[in-house]
Amino acid sequence: MAQEKDTSKQTASKQAEKTEQKFTVQTLRENCVKLFGCTSSTFDGAFFEKEDKEYTISEAKEIIKNWLGKEVK
Repeated sequence: MAQEKDTSKQTASKQAEKTEQKFTVQTLRENCVKLFGCTSSTFDGAFFEKEDKEYTISEAKEIIKNWLGKEVK
């Protein structure tokens, strides 16, 4: 029974990933303070070398998180 619940949760999470809406970089930038709690300068730094394509909010959060964790040279 517990295994069935775990399987249904995994399926629901996979479906959520597939149906998560994508946004342009410009739209994400315009709303970065609300969405990610970062300034537009931080957002610009994180997306500086990224393709100008559409990203989900989760993908954008991960990009920003990884960029903030990079060591300064």
